[in-house]
Amino acid sequence: MPYLLDTEDRVSVLARACDRLLAEEGPGALSLRAISRVSGVSTSSMIHHLDTRERLLRVCAHVSTKARLRVMTDDVIDTGPTAVLPVDALGLEDVRSWLGWMEVWRTMPSLGQSLAPARDGEVSVVARALDHSLPRGSAREVQALVDGLRVALCLPGSDLEPAEARQHLAAGLGRLTGLAVSATEPLVRRDAWGWPFVPQPRAVARSRMPT
Repeated sequence: MPYLLDTEDRVSVLARACDRLLAEEGPGALSLRAISRVSGVSTSSMIHHLDTRERLLRVCAHVSTKARLRVMTDDVIDTGPTAVLPVDALGLEDVRSWLGWMEVWRTMPSLGQSLAPARDGEVSVVARALDHSLPRGSAREVQALVDGLRVALCLPGSDLEPAEARQHLAAGLGRLTGLAVSATEPLVRRDAWGWPFVPQPRAVARSRMPT
Protein backbone atom coordinates (compact mmCIF):
# COMPACT_ATOMS: atom_id res chain seq x y z
CA MET A 1 0.00 0.00 0.00
CA PRO A 2 1.50 3.40 -0.94
CA TYR A 3 2.53 5.60 1.99
CA LEU A 4 2.61 9.35 2.36
CA LEU A 5 5.81 11.26 1.65
CA ASP A 6 6.48 13.23 4.81
CA THR A 7 10.05 12.58 6.01
CA GLU A 8 13.57 12.90 4.63
CA ASP A 9 13.95 9.13 4.84
CA ARG A 10 11.06 8.71 2.44
CA VAL A 11 12.68 11.17 0.06
CA SER A 12 15.66 8.80 0.17
CA VAL A 13 13.28 6.01 -0.83
CA LEU A 14 12.31 8.05 -3.88
CA ALA A 15 15.97 8.72 -4.68
CA ARG A 16 16.78 5.01 -4.50
CA ALA A 17 13.82 4.29 -6.77
CA CYS A 18 15.17 6.78 -9.32
CA ASP A 19 18.64 5.22 -9.06
CA ARG A 20 17.19 1.78 -9.68
CA LEU A 21 15.17 2.92 -12.69
CA LEU A 22 18.18 4.71 -14.18
CA ALA A 23 20.42 1.68 -13.71
CA GLU A 24 17.97 -0.87 -15.05
CA GLU A 25 15.96 1.00 -17.68
CA GLY A 26 17.65 4.34 -18.38
CA PRO A 27 16.56 8.00 -18.15
CA GLY A 28 13.41 7.45 -20.17
CA ALA A 29 12.01 5.35 -17.32
CA LEU A 30 11.79 8.24 -14.85
CA SER A 31 8.06 8.83 -15.12
CA LEU A 32 6.05 9.60 -12.00
CA ARG A 33 4.13 6.37 -12.47
CA ALA A 34 7.33 4.29 -12.63
CA ILE A 35 8.86 6.06 -9.62
CA SER A 36 5.64 5.43 -7.71
CA ARG A 37 5.68 1.74 -8.69
CA VAL A 38 9.26 1.19 -7.53
CA SER A 39 9.12 3.38 -4.41
CA GLY A 40 5.61 2.62 -3.18
CA VAL A 41 4.89 6.35 -2.87
CA SER A 42 1.69 7.46 -4.60
CA THR A 43 1.98 9.93 -7.48
CA SER A 44 -0.55 12.22 -5.79
CA SER A 45 1.63 12.30 -2.66
CA MET A 46 4.73 13.10 -4.70
CA ILE A 47 3.01 15.98 -6.48
CA HIS A 48 1.44 17.26 -3.26
CA HIS A 49 4.77 17.48 -1.43
CA LEU A 50 7.18 18.24 -4.30
CA ASP A 51 4.89 20.08 -6.75
CA THR A 52 6.38 18.92 -10.06
CA ARG A 53 8.33 16.06 -11.60
CA GLU A 54 11.27 18.39 -12.21
CA ARG A 55 11.48 19.39 -8.54
CA LEU A 56 11.13 15.74 -7.54
CA LEU A 57 14.08 14.82 -9.74
CA ARG A 58 16.16 17.74 -8.44
CA VAL A 59 15.58 16.61 -4.85
CA CYS A 60 16.30 12.97 -5.69
CA ALA A 61 19.46 13.89 -7.60
CA HIS A 62 20.70 15.87 -4.60
CA VAL A 63 19.99 13.08 -2.11
CA SER A 64 21.42 10.37 -4.36
CA THR A 65 24.63 12.16 -5.29
CA LYS A 66 25.29 13.33 -1.73
CA ALA A 67 25.04 9.75 -0.44
CA ARG A 68 27.08 8.45 -3.35
CA LEU A 69 29.92 10.91 -2.77
CA ARG A 70 29.98 10.07 0.95
CA VAL A 71 30.36 6.35 0.25
CA MET A 72 32.93 7.01 -2.48
CA THR A 73 35.01 9.12 -0.10
CA ASP A 74 35.07 6.31 2.44
CA ASP A 75 36.08 3.82 -0.26
CA VAL A 76 38.90 6.09 -1.49
CA ILE A 77 40.24 6.45 2.05
CA ASP A 78 40.24 2.66 2.44
CA THR A 79 41.54 1.51 -0.94
CA GLY A 80 43.03 4.52 -2.75
CA PRO A 81 42.02 6.93 -5.53
CA THR A 82 40.96 4.24 -8.00
CA ALA A 83 37.96 3.51 -5.75
CA VAL A 84 36.06 6.11 -7.79
CA LEU A 85 35.56 3.19 -10.19
CA PRO A 86 33.45 0.12 -9.35
CA VAL A 87 34.83 -3.17 -8.15
CA ASP A 88 31.78 -5.45 -8.48
CA ALA A 89 28.27 -5.79 -9.94
CA LEU A 90 26.76 -3.53 -7.28
CA GLY A 91 29.29 -0.85 -8.12
CA LEU A 92 28.49 -1.17 -11.82
CA GLU A 93 24.82 -0.60 -11.02
CA ASP A 94 25.79 2.58 -9.19
CA VAL A 95 27.81 3.74 -12.20
CA ARG A 96 24.89 3.10 -14.55
CA SER A 97 22.60 5.19 -12.35
CA TRP A 98 25.22 7.96 -12.19
CA LEU A 99 25.59 8.01 -15.97
CA GLY A 100 21.81 8.06 -16.16
CA TRP A 101 21.69 11.17 -13.99
CA MET A 102 24.21 12.78 -16.32
CA GLU A 103 21.90 12.14 -19.27
CA VAL A 104 18.90 13.55 -17.38
CA TRP A 105 20.99 16.64 -16.63
CA ARG A 106 21.56 17.11 -20.37
CA THR A 107 17.83 17.57 -20.92
CA MET A 108 17.02 19.15 -17.53
CA PRO A 109 19.68 21.80 -16.80
CA SER A 110 18.31 22.58 -13.34
CA LEU A 111 19.79 19.29 -12.11
CA GLY A 112 23.20 20.88 -12.49
CA GLN A 113 22.71 22.51 -9.08
CA SER A 114 23.19 19.06 -7.54
CA LEU A 115 25.20 17.17 -10.13
CA ALA A 116 27.90 19.74 -10.95
CA PRO A 117 29.16 19.94 -7.33
CA ALA A 118 29.12 16.14 -7.15
CA ARG A 119 31.37 15.91 -10.23
CA ASP A 120 33.74 18.48 -8.74
CA GLY A 121 33.64 16.54 -5.48
CA GLU A 122 34.85 13.38 -7.20
CA VAL A 123 37.96 15.12 -8.50
CA SER A 124 38.55 16.69 -5.08
CA VAL A 125 38.41 13.24 -3.47
CA VAL A 126 40.99 11.91 -5.94
CA ALA A 127 43.22 14.97 -5.49
CA ARG A 128 43.13 14.69 -1.72
CA ALA A 129 43.94 10.97 -1.87
CA LEU A 130 47.02 11.93 -3.92
CA ASP A 131 48.00 14.63 -1.42
CA HIS A 132 47.04 17.26 -4.00
CA SER A 133 49.89 16.14 -6.26
CA LEU A 134 47.84 16.55 -9.45
CA PRO A 135 49.29 19.23 -11.74
CA ARG A 136 47.43 22.51 -11.87
CA GLY A 137 44.72 22.45 -14.52
CA SER A 138 44.53 18.65 -14.73
CA ALA A 139 41.08 18.29 -13.12
CA ARG A 140 39.33 18.00 -16.48
CA GLU A 141 41.79 15.35 -17.62
CA VAL A 142 41.17 13.31 -14.47
CA GLN A 143 37.40 13.61 -14.85
CA ALA A 144 37.58 12.66 -18.53
CA LEU A 145 39.66 9.59 -17.69
CA VAL A 146 37.23 8.50 -14.99
CA ASP A 147 34.17 9.20 -17.18
CA GLY A 148 35.64 7.31 -20.12
CA LEU A 149 36.41 4.24 -18.05
CA ARG A 150 32.93 4.28 -16.51
CA VAL A 151 31.29 4.45 -19.92
CA ALA A 152 33.56 1.67 -21.21
CA LEU A 153 32.57 -0.56 -18.28
CA CYS A 154 28.87 -0.06 -19.00
CA LEU A 155 28.84 -0.35 -22.79
CA PRO A 156 26.89 -3.34 -24.14
CA GLY A 157 29.28 -6.13 -25.03
CA SER A 158 32.22 -4.53 -23.23
CA ASP A 159 34.81 -7.02 -21.98
CA LEU A 160 36.55 -4.45 -19.76
CA GLU A 161 36.67 -5.76 -16.21
CA PRO A 162 36.49 -3.45 -13.17
CA ALA A 163 39.94 -4.53 -11.96
CA GLU A 164 41.41 -3.73 -15.37
CA ALA A 165 39.67 -0.33 -15.41
CA ARG A 166 41.18 0.49 -12.02
CA GLN A 167 44.62 -0.44 -13.32
CA HIS A 168 44.16 1.93 -16.27
CA LEU A 169 43.12 4.70 -13.88
CA ALA A 170 46.09 4.06 -11.60
CA ALA A 171 48.42 4.23 -14.61
CA GLY A 172 46.85 7.48 -15.79
CA LEU A 173 47.09 9.09 -12.36
CA GLY A 174 50.67 7.88 -12.11
CA ARG A 175 51.56 9.57 -15.40
CA LEU A 176 49.99 12.81 -14.22
CA THR A 177 51.63 12.90 -10.80
CA GLY A 178 54.82 10.87 -11.17
CA LEU A 179 53.68 8.78 -8.20
CA ALA A 180 53.47 4.99 -7.94
CA VAL A 181 49.68 4.83 -7.73
CA SER A 182 48.27 1.43 -6.78
CA ALA A 183 45.02 0.10 -8.23
CA THR A 184 44.14 -1.56 -4.92
CA GLU A 185 45.93 0.22 -2.06
CA PRO A 186 45.93 3.76 -0.62
CA LEU A 187 49.13 5.73 -0.36
CA VAL A 188 51.09 4.62 2.69
CA ARG A 189 50.78 7.48 5.15
CA ARG A 190 47.56 8.99 6.50
CA ASP A 191 46.76 12.39 7.94
CA ALA A 192 44.94 13.15 11.20
CA TRP A 193 41.55 12.61 9.52
CA GLY A 194 42.47 9.20 8.14
CA TRP A 195 43.21 10.39 4.61
CA PRO A 196 46.11 8.73 2.78
CA PHE A 197 48.76 11.14 1.61
CA VAL A 198 52.20 11.22 0.00
CA PRO A 199 55.27 12.04 2.08
CA GLN A 200 56.93 15.25 0.93
CA PRO A 201 60.55 15.06 2.10
CA ARG A 202 61.58 18.29 0.35
CA ALA A 203 58.91 20.27 2.19
CA VAL A 204 59.96 18.65 5.47
CA ALA A 205 63.62 19.51 4.79
CA ARG A 206 62.74 23.15 4.15
CA SER A 207 60.80 23.34 7.39
CA ARG A 208 63.85 22.10 9.29
CA MET A 209 66.23 24.66 7.84
CA PRO A 210 67.50 27.21 10.36
CA THR A 211 66.05 30.69 10.03
